[in-house]
Amino acid sequence: MSFPISTPRFMDGSLTHLAGLIPVYMADKVTDDLVDAENGLWKILHGLTTPPGNFKWVWDLRWSTLIELLNWGVA
Repeated sequence: MSFPISTPRFMDGSLTHLAGLIPVYMADKVTDDLVDAENGLWKILHGLTTPPGNFKWVWDLRWSTLIELLNWGVA
């Protein structure tokens, strides 16, 4: 499921800072809390909801796509 992304509905400096920090923390370790925080940003900024489960929005500068994370946290 993919959607074209336009200008965010709402954006301020603190959201920009949070949106930039989440990927930095995810580079170290992907956690449920980080994925939930990032998915929350997608809902606030673009109105995209996330179904229950291990789903995450990804963006390629034009489209946003919902992906399912499998085997995360497995060493």
